[in-house]
Parts: sequence; C-alpha cells; structure tokens
Amino acid sequence: MYQSLSSSLQRSAYHWHTFSVVDNGIGIPQEQTAAVFQRFTRLHTDNQYDGSGLGLATCKQIIQRCGGDIWFDSQLGQGTTFYFRLPIAPIEMILHNAGKRASLISKKQDGLLFFKAIRAAFM
Repeated sequence: MYQSLSSSLQRSAYHWHTFSVVDNGIGIPQEQTAAVFQRFTRLHTDNQYDGSGLGLATCKQIIQRCGGDIWFDSQLGQGTTFYFRLPIAPIEMILHNAGKRASLISKKQDGLLFFKAIRAAFM
C-alpha cells in the first residue's frame, strides 16, 4: 500500500504536474529495474504478493499516451518511490484556443483530464 502521495508544478512551455507515490514495501533489486514496466512481469515469485504484472505496465502506457513520463527510485528493504509527470497547458494557451475544439481535444489535454481524475481520487 502507498505511504504518501505528493504533487508539484514545474513551469516551462507546458506546465508539468509531477506526482510521487511512496511505499514502504520490499524495494526493487537493481538487477530487476529494467523489467518493472514490462507486461506480465512479476518481480517476485512469492505467492505472498498478489498481482498479474499488469499494473505498472498499464500506468506507463496511460501516462505516455497523455504525453507524460514515469520513473522510480527504490531501496531494498526500504521501499520505492514512483514518480510520474503530466503536461498541463498554460492558461494563456487554453484561453487562446478556447474556440478551437480540435485544439482542446488533444493528447496533451488528455493529461489534464487524467490529472483531475487522479487528484479527485486522492483528495
């Protein structure tokens, strides 16, 4: 189970909302880090931990389709922090494109909808 969730805003051509999800689990061994986001990959064979190996692969696919990134830091025995960031267009760009329906329904705007859904789930 996650221990904490945080969010920050980075200003650039697009605003980036960066989230971090911290757990206090068993951590991820260095030699298994390349497999973390692969489908049907479980990093442990112990039946003590449930899962099909699809969760993080699905997260990565959704986040990338929204124009974002996902990565992590892990310490064995201490847990893992997963980070993801999503682009959010500056308010000036949204107002400029307000009358242009095609501009508002873009991959980048999907990130805004995704951000709102994530935020609502944790607030």
